[in-house]
Amino acid sequence: MTTRKKKDDDSAVVLTSGEAALIRQALAGCRDVIALAGATDAAVLAALREAALGAPAVARPLDQVQGDACLAIDHIDFPRLARRSS
Repeated sequence: MTTRKKKDDDSAVVLTSGEAALIRQALAGCRDVIALAGATDAAVLAALREAALGAPAVARPLDQVQGDACLAIDHIDFPRLARRSS
């Protein structure tokens, strides 16, 4: 992974295709585990919802976490085109 500076001083992160695939696989796995847990057992889904609200790094509803995972996958699958600074 490399970082490039844009003209406006925002950092752009450049991932190799392997790095992007690994991140996408992890996000998709999280999304799928949440969906499967909800479809399989209501008690498991309730426990996941409670854990999401109680986890310091998350502290928000599980549906939002799952939605963010889907959005992040979309960002990997459909990145904005890189702009040339020349």
